[in-house]
Amino acid sequence: MNDVVRAFLEREKHLRVVDRLGVGGFAEAWKVKTSSGVQSVVKVSLQPINEKNPALKKELENLNLVKAISGYPHLVSLLDYWVVADYLLTRWELAGGGDLLRLWERYRQQGQPGIPVAKLIPLIRDAADGLDFLHVKGIYHRDVKPQNLLLFQGRVKVGDLGLRWPRTGRLLYESPLYVKCVGGACLRAARWSHSSIRASSRGASRVAQVGGFEMAKTAPSILLAR
Repeated sequence: MNDVVRAFLEREKHLRVVDRLGVGGFAEAWKVKTSSGVQSVVKVSLQPINEKNPALKKELENLNLVKAISGYPHLVSLLDYWVVADYLLTRWELAGGGDLLRLWERYRQQGQPGIPVAKLIPLIRDAADGLDFLHVKGIYHRDVKPQNLLLFQGRVKVGDLGLRWPRTGRLLYESPLYVKCVGGACLRAARWSHSSIRASSRGASRVAQVGGFEMAKTAPSILLAR
């Protein structure tokens, strides 16, 4: 973590940096703790951002929208975001239960083929509910996968609503979210294919198809115990 970023978190925001949780293609994640012991996750962009880039303004507008809908039970809440020393920082609630992929791995280690159906279906329904809420708000997640379905006290919240970089290493301000015109303001150009969510009459076989990824495929092919 950049020294200026660390100083900002600890001195100005009174967040003690506990340890590094991991690094992805676009940001590194750090566990932080308030003076009262409340833990959260701060994601720090791996590359500096160009504040003069007009696309950054659109991305910050998107983050404003994501923060405004924080608190929905099946979405990971964005608590804060800042631009510090040309790095974008976002602070999210911490998932204490890991993610759906880790849950699958635990069942595999126990000799089972995957997550039992009775346990998996409510988790997939939680994820579909979170995606449905995003769609109502005109927001479409483009990177739905087990690693982004996070566990909170046995329930799923959809996560990874931050920035995304291409493999070239050149920073692009393209979030895994696609944001339509909401309330008369177009926050994201209609560049990506629309997503859809379809619910069966019973709700048990609910399907979320987002940016070419079908959550229905995840359950039988990756997670589902047969």
